Amino acid sequence: MDGFARPPAYPIQAQELFSDLRLQLEAEHGRGLGYRELGEFVGKSKSTAHYWFEVYDHPQVLGLMTLLERLSPARRHAFVDSLCRALPGIDCLRLGRAELSELFRKQAGMTIITGGNDGARTLAITSLGHHWRRLNWKDASPAGLDLHPPSKFVPVSGVKYLDPALGRAKLQLVIRPLLARLLTARARLVLLNNVWSLLPEAHDGLLRSSAHKHIVVAGANLQLQAKTGLHVITLAGSAGRATLRAS
Repeated sequence: MDGFARPPAYPIQAQELFSDLRLQLEAEHGRGLGYRELGEFVGKSKSTAHYWFEVYDHPQVLGLMTLLERLSPARRHAFVDSLCRALPGIDCLRLGRAELSELFRKQAGMTIITGGNDGARTLAITSLGHHWRRLNWKDASPAGLDLHPPSKFVPVSGVKYLDPALGRAKLQLVIRPLLARLLTARARLVLLNNVWSLLPEAHDGLLRSSAHKHIVVAGANLQLQAKTGLHVITLAGSAGRATLRAS
């Protein structure tokens, strides 16, 4: 050590950045976050999350920070915001407090999200997944299938996202074994977006599984014949309030 500060001479280590970011996330969630959940957020294992937050020095992160600080605040904020995907808020479900409470207490049964357009239904089911996870963080992650690549929104941990450009026949081949595994997984919440019409032969199995799982199905013109525990969320227009109907 010769006493000289050499470029980039960033004042803190990357681990401190990760630690500060963890504190911000914990403030957002209103509780502490363990490495299992942090790993879920970044798509890594619990051990990798621990390594990132406690061991690795992340030179590339410091490099990114030193480049960002050379932008004006307005340009820097606009750049970062443009790269962050949307985290759908609970308002995407367009339900009142009592209806939301009823929905999130649900342990088993079927919930249909219909009405609106494809984008509105996708935001609604994604919002439900994120907020269910916040409330049930001690449980296994939700599971599910969604035919929307998450390029514009933050994906729900545990949900698999497929590109509809694969075509119906290829999607059916890919989805069939995945769906079979979903029904035997530990997840108590299963999210299915634009999948229902692809595998009509799986409907009976999904309905049976709804006896011990909460299965949420989003799509247009859905008609389900669940015997009990069926909720229907009907989205209105772009600004209209949704309705929740139980049967």
